[in-house]
Amino acid sequence: TLAKQTWENLTTEGITQEELDNKRISLMNRVLATEETIFDKSSYLASMLIKGKLPEANTYEKHLLRLEQLTDLNLVNDFIKNSFAKQAEAVMVIIGNPDEEKIDQLKDIEGLDFVEMKEIDSLVNSLQSET
Repeated sequence: TLAKQTWENLTTEGITQEELDNKRISLMNRVLATEETIFDKSSYLASMLIKGKLPEANTYEKHLLRLEQLTDLNLVNDFIKNSFAKQAEAVMVIIGNPDEEKIDQLKDIEGLDFVEMKEIDSLVNSLQSET
């Protein structure tokens, strides 16, 4: 499938300098467009104090500086290749209660293997028993 080919290409070849530059600029623009309210600031301060850390000043500026300095394509591609070296597996979650006919149609899709199927009730019960 196209998604699988794209993933395999990313994890073996990495990204291009143009892709890195575009993403870096996109992330910088997103940070610049973010409006931080007093509630956001107080939430950040509280979370840092709870973690036992001193809050940092100028977090946006530091984040932008790190993004601006992220220009080494080899460093990024080495990270991608090393982080995602293992074969990725797609997971499908179906919300609802499909009948057997619908499940059979899904099982007929080429390249789609059903490893395990769980009903939501059994999944919820197993999670509740763990806590």
